[in-house]
Amino acid sequence: LDRNRCVIQRLLPYTQSCSTVRKGIVGTLRNCCFNHRDHAWLLGDHVDEPEPGLENLLEVTVPPELEE
Repeated sequence: LDRNRCVIQRLLPYTQSCSTVRKGIVGTLRNCCFNHRDHAWLLGDHVDEPEPGLENLLEVTVPPELEE
């Protein structure tokens, strides 16, 4: 697990891909979690960075006529 190459950060978007790709990526990420020394780094802010354009996604308000 090379922290300087940002491999984990580059794999995260592929967890939303088609089934075959997603399964391979999730399996790879799962294997990376077995190393206890890397747990703090994996849970840190530098790995789980928000995607551009999604900053305000949780702040979006839905008009009452669309809620149901």
